[in-house]
Amino acid sequence: MSDNIVKRDSIKKRIITRLTLAFERIDRFCVNKQIKKYKQLVKAFSEVFLNALKISNYEKEIPGHELEHSFRVLELATIIGCREKADLLKIILSSLLHDTGRILEEKLGEHHAVISARIAKTVLKNSQFSDHADEISKIIMEHSFSAKKEPTCLESIILRDADMLDALGNIGIARVFAYGGYLGREIYESILTFHTTSLDHFYDKILKLNNRIKTSLGKKLAERRLKKVLDFLKSMNEETDLKELEYIESQD
Repeated sequence: MSDNIVKRDSIKKRIITRLTLAFERIDRFCVNKQIKKYKQLVKAFSEVFLNALKISNYEKEIPGHELEHSFRVLELATIIGCREKADLLKIILSSLLHDTGRILEEKLGEHHAVISARIAKTVLKNSQFSDHADEISKIIMEHSFSAKKEPTCLESIILRDADMLDALGNIGIARVFAYGGYLGREIYESILTFHTTSLDHFYDKILKLNNRIKTSLGKKLAERRLKKVLDFLKSMNEETDLKELEYIESQD
């Protein structure tokens, strides 16, 4: 047995394990009876996901955009989808596949949503979910904040909400600095800084996401997560501006 086959089998087992965990988490907050049925399709979902990764040659993860991001989005989107009475099969498939083309973005010079949509259509056309290939592709095409395409269906709205929610809160903070390091960005403006820093990214994008969330549960989660980001930025400014010393001296 070749090393590639062994590696593929190992990754497939990990994907199945992670998907199983995702559905267990979803089941805690989603009373939709369909969830039981979709839990039984874990192997089919994992095969689709693995085939998409194979097409994109996804051999290493991008810090801040690791594959775990797709599973977090899957969990959030499916739970929101339950509340909004959305088509959960479309939510599950589009969540899993929405970022599979990101690794090819720089190489192909296309937006990752466009690449991911194309990959999704290819793998779904050759799966038991072939009837949904075109719809899933369109949902993925519309999901990205930076692609500037407005969602045209409920499932697109939900996927976008879940994707934006994962950019907020503590996980969102971690992602900004992980991806910033990957891109070679400074943490904040330094002597030789002549471009956008990781800290700038909060003000350019992250702090604007809260107002773009459309779903009811999404808005509630966004409010909580935005507060964590604002608290972090306040604390960071206190440290970099030495305002902590002012507080300490006032207490002496």
